[in-house]
Amino acid sequence: MTIHAIGPDGITHEFPDGTDQGVIRGVLAKQYGWGAPGRDATAQGSSGPGGVSKRTLSDLVTGNNGEGHMSADNVVRSIANGITFGGADRLAAFMGGLTGVGGEQGDYAGNLAKEQEKTDAYAAEHPYANIAGRFAGNLAGTLAGGKALGAAGAALPSLPATLAGRAAAGAGIGGALGAVQGGLESRDWSNFPQTASDVGKGAALSALLGGAVPVAAKGIGAGYSALANTLRDYGPISAPAGRILARSLAEAPAGSVEAELGRLGESAMLPDAAPSLLGTAQGAMGNSAEARNILASAMKDRRAGVTPRLAADVNENFGTAVPPRQATADILAHRANIDEANYGAALGESLAHDAPPPVDIKPLLQDLDRHIKNSEGMEKKALVNLRDALMKPNPDLAENMQKAAEQAASSGLSAAPSGPGPQSLVNFLQRAGGLKDEDGDLVSMGLNRFPGLITKNGMDYDTARRTAAEAGYLGHNIDDAMANTFIHDLVGKLEQHPTYSAFDDEAVNARNAYDAARTRPNGVRMTAKEYQAELAKKAAPPPPAMVPKTEAVNLHKLKQELDNIIHYDAPGLGVPAAAVSRQQGALKLARGKLNALLEEQVPGYAEANRASAALARRGEAVEAGTKILGTGPEAPWPEELAAQLAGMEPGERAALAMGTRGRIEEKIRRTANDLTAGKAIAQGDGDFNRANLAQVFGDQPAANFINAVDREKAFADTANRLIGNSETAPREAATKAMAPRKIGTVSALKHAILEPATSQLQKVLPDVTRSYPEIARVLAAQGPERDAYLAALRDAIARGAQSDALGSSLGNRASLIGALLANDALHSGQLRERRDSTRR
Repeated sequence: MTIHAIGPDGITHEFPDGTDQGVIRGVLAKQYGWGAPGRDATAQGSSGPGGVSKRTLSDLVTGNNGEGHMSADNVVRSIANGITFGGADRLAAFMGGLTGVGGEQGDYAGNLAKEQEKTDAYAAEHPYANIAGRFAGNLAGTLAGGKALGAAGAALPSLPATLAGRAAAGAGIGGALGAVQGGLESRDWSNFPQTASDVGKGAALSALLGGAVPVAAKGIGAGYSALANTLRDYGPISAPAGRILARSLAEAPAGSVEAELGRLGESAMLPDAAPSLLGTAQGAMGNSAEARNILASAMKDRRAGVTPRLAADVNENFGTAVPPRQATADILAHRANIDEANYGAALGESLAHDAPPPVDIKPLLQDLDRHIKNSEGMEKKALVNLRDALMKPNPDLAENMQKAAEQAASSGLSAAPSGPGPQSLVNFLQRAGGLKDEDGDLVSMGLNRFPGLITKNGMDYDTARRTAAEAGYLGHNIDDAMANTFIHDLVGKLEQHPTYSAFDDEAVNARNAYDAARTRPNGVRMTAKEYQAELAKKAAPPPPAMVPKTEAVNLHKLKQELDNIIHYDAPGLGVPAAAVSRQQGALKLARGKLNALLEEQVPGYAEANRASAALARRGEAVEAGTKILGTGPEAPWPEELAAQLAGMEPGERAALAMGTRGRIEEKIRRTANDLTAGKAIAQGDGDFNRANLAQVFGDQPAANFINAVDREKAFADTANRLIGNSETAPREAATKAMAPRKIGTVSALKHAILEPATSQLQKVLPDVTRSYPEIARVLAAQGPERDAYLAALRDAIARGAQSDALGSSLGNRASLIGALLANDALHSGQLRERRDSTRR
């Protein structure tokens, strides 16, 4: 092949292939009047005739064996210059000068000139290949440098958050690298002005490209994301509605919507869970009548279920409700059955059990005697009547009276009855406080002849009738007399004075016999003293007429009567109820003493008492449970309730909880679909009710109920925000639309001219509200349907994040590649310009 040499004047000289370079130099030196031929490097920077710059042989020789041909050396050279940002020529010249390999040992300047000429020649002859090689080197160097810094643990500065900040940072980094590259590619560092110019140009060019990279990356990434968002699928939700809903959902903190829906339960809707979703609902309702109807209807339907939802929560956490009165009645009925069995066994009231031994009540009678001596008025009367009730006729009296009668018969005398005589009905009522003459009939019948029978504060007729019947004055069958007698029966007995009790039959008979014995045959009656003197001659001293009761059954019934008087203010012991209630101190002591004697002397009685008392306390616990919630003085403090519960056995605590549960049910059901009851029960943090609920039902059930009330509060708040706000805009729009128009003002002209035009324009514009009804249906969904919508939106958001990340990555890579290509193309063009200017 032919070797071409281009002279300073642009003329090409041809030499046969294989011509020695020294020959070529000599020919050219002679042709252009150069001095003695020397090495290429020595000619650089000198001038030939006419001021033409001398150039090295590598500047002049081109062709297949020239410096710019496509070879592995030049390809590697371009890549190396890309990796080192133009520093490969200087590195090669340094290594050639150091080792002599690839250049003249010790001649760095000459070696650099040769390397730069080769680089320029390859860039001039193969510009695109040179750009590709430098780009590959730039990219490899950039990636390798980043990995090296990462492996070394170098702390790279984080990029600013704003696009302007990232552009500024990119410009700074690019300018720094451009300055380095411009300096490395500068021809002669000894020529400081030229080197500074090359550094400045490189810095300016790369700064421009570096600043453009973030902007380009942002644009490319945004374009990709916008395209992906347009094509994205939202499952059961249409794309227009899905984009709006996904954007609102993304504004809420990650996982917060799911957590809030989990707390609020199946009835919750998406607007309950995040302000952004609530705002979307308000926007849809405010701009679409159909959306407004959908969400308003959903809110009203949900509000109608407040009571059933709260009732279900209460049942789940506090158990099923039983009316407190029914609970108390059930406990008392159970107690009656237990008492019948236990007391029946202890008192021997059934054939299956033996009668208990006689009970000695002398200690009780002695206590009563002491109290009677120190008492007055109604208290004394009640105690005296109680003592009388504890006594019974002496069972031996009849036998002794028979003996006395037999003795008296033999002598014509009859024994005088001992002890108190029979008490007439008049005397009985006198001792019981007398009768109130309500209509004056008693006085008209002359009954005022009995002092103390008619009194101002006496008993009414019916009370006196029941008291007399119970004492046996209206017949032997006490139950029948109390249920089936009337007031006129009582009055009739009073008119038949003296009338005695059925319990006094023996005493009456004895008195009649005694009166008969005192009457002499001639009809003259002996005085009592005369009769006693006659009787004492032959009769033995009579036994007492009354002795203490010893039968456990009778004493137990008397104790029950005392319980009714003490606990329920029932009348008894011949004293009105109001009077007895003020004298319960002494009666309570007597009742306690009687109970103690029965427990000591009757086997099984103490156990029966304990079982009965436990059930009685359960009944009282139900009533107490109805009062622990509230703000009144009867509601206990948490500390009081804790002490009360600590003293209860499990059955009592369960009964108290039953009473509280019933009270909760009453509050909720009496305020249907109204949160007032729930708020009153739950109250607020630190209030008594919350602490008391936790003590009665447990911490977790109480917390669950409070959460249920809070849930309904959240539902009500959402409804108020949506329904209240949704009614304002339509009302204002309707008012404005229906207002009369008056031509003659600027505002009227606007309504008359501009509004018709804008309304027609609105018809041809896209209807952005078309998706609002669908958005309303999604936001009004509940339960599994709501969860399906939420899952679809979350999936779309996740795919959107992936698209954004991919778009950002693609943008960064594309912009980086573009910047590197532009940088290499510009630098390659500068090389060609330098070569061309050198040839010229």
